[in-house]
Amino acid sequence: MLNFRRQQQEQQEQQYRLQQQIQHPEEAYQQQQRQQQQQQGDAQQRQQQMRPRTRPSALRNLRKSRAGGGGGSNLPLPAFAVGARVEARYGGSDVGEWYEARVAAARLTEALTSRNARWVYDIFYDDGDVEQEVETPMIRAAPELEISVGLRVRARYKGGWDLYTATIKAITGVASIATADLVYDDGDEEVAVKIGCIHPLPHLAVGMRVEALYGLSDQWFPGTLVAERDGGASWDVQYDDGDTEQGVPLDAIRL
Repeated sequence: MLNFRRQQQEQQEQQYRLQQQIQHPEEAYQQQQRQQQQQQGDAQQRQQQMRPRTRPSALRNLRKSRAGGGGGSNLPLPAFAVGARVEARYGGSDVGEWYEARVAAARLTEALTSRNARWVYDIFYDDGDVEQEVETPMIRAAPELEISVGLRVRARYKGGWDLYTATIKAITGVASIATADLVYDDGDEEVAVKIGCIHPLPHLAVGMRVEALYGLSDQWFPGTLVAERDGGASWDVQYDDGDTEQGVPLDAIRL
């Protein structure tokens, strides 16, 4: 029981850290940079303490060999910044589908001075799934979301994890620094929502395979879309177990 509680607490702490990283990507990226610089300094200090004294000529040869060999000091910056909109292949499949997501963290697999160091990323998917240490080839940049007044979107209310359908009421600012005032389908309103908390509506069509919250419960069930209602605001779902549900709202459907 103690182990279960400890695991549950660790999972909650992990979700909280990822949520903070997504809400404040600039601060998270700066913190990562500071940690990496600290790791680099510690690694260099350990190397200086361990290696024997070397003649100046040997040092010159060492610098030349490292300059031509692509050492750790030449490691490029991460391909994807924290908070960036991306698409990723869940599970690392080379032939799998691309899913919309956001970068929650970027870190090195080893110390910056190591020749084997490479960037990996923690990914927060739009459907709520979280995946850690995703390799660069499994990620690609996502098209920028173009927002406009009246656009139907999904948003993370108060920066939380769940996505809710809403309509953009007003926009302040431009591009990545823009914020929007939203009116949610349940009547709630939220002002100055960061662009990072706003996501495009999924592209649904009759015949698509989805998962839905049957009876608005807290459990997802697989099924197929069989009819569209209210201009796409809700759908009829034929579940794999044979049940059919009419008028399932978008908030209760995921790909």
